[in-house]
Amino acid sequence: MEVTPQEYKRRAKLLGLTLSSGVAATGANAASKCAGERIEVYPSGDKWRWRLYAKNGQQIAEHSQPYDSKQKCLEGIESARAAIQSAPIKVLGQDCEK
Repeated sequence: MEVTPQEYKRRAKLLGLTLSSGVAATGANAASKCAGERIEVYPSGDKWRWRLYAKNGQQIAEHSQPYDSKQKCLEGIESARAAIQSAPIKVLGQDCEK
């Protein structure tokens, strides 16, 4: 199913995403364009990636493997959000909390 640009914008707004304009932004110029907590989706060659920024504008995470499409990248973000909310925190070397 092909997603229209309007649908991408709607989904991005619902997810709190900043969609870059076709040129991958570096950490420095991304911070100058947008401040605060956000997820940026950006093209990387013929693939798509995302990165997470904290409230202070510092990048704190990014997905290690690129996605084949922007749609798959957005779906991956939704999957990561759900996993983060439900996954227990395991401190290595200690027993897991139940």
